[in-house]
Amino acid sequence: MSSNAIIAALFWLAEAGFALTAVVLCVAEFAVHRPVPIPIPSVYWPVAKLGLHRGRKARRFFHFFIGRLYRKQFWNPAVNSILKQRGFERQRHLSSGNIHAACSAMVLTLVVFFIYGHLYVGALFLAGFELVFNTPAIILSRYLYLLTFRKRKPLAPAAARLSSLAT
Repeated sequence: MSSNAIIAALFWLAEAGFALTAVVLCVAEFAVHRPVPIPIPSVYWPVAKLGLHRGRKARRFFHFFIGRLYRKQFWNPAVNSILKQRGFERQRHLSSGNIHAACSAMVLTLVVFFIYGHLYVGALFLAGFELVFNTPAIILSRYLYLLTFRKRKPLAPAAARLSSLAT
């Protein structure tokens, strides 16, 4: 078996694994209505953490591109017109992000394989698809997931006393 055949076999094995994962996640969310509560790892976790960054400029940049441009201008209008629901405002945003993460792994593996096979136009097309559709969806779903674990600030002493008096 040549090295090209081994690489091709490994590629198809990885693609089959990612495709099977995406199918299982789609069935879990849309047919059985049991979203998967565990986030599938993706390369976009660090970008999602920019939404909770200490630096004000980093947070503003993140909220402008992911919150305003992607979610409000692109995703919600597209989903509202098709499904009559509010895009990533729904409760199952993590499960949707998992489906995008599995599809993203599939697309990125295809990009690498296309580059390996010198199919640069196909690789460019798939990378553009990944950048426009999968990447922002994963980042937004991971950011919403991280928000659910963010600690609330404790009440100020005067506000705490007032709330204890009210009860």
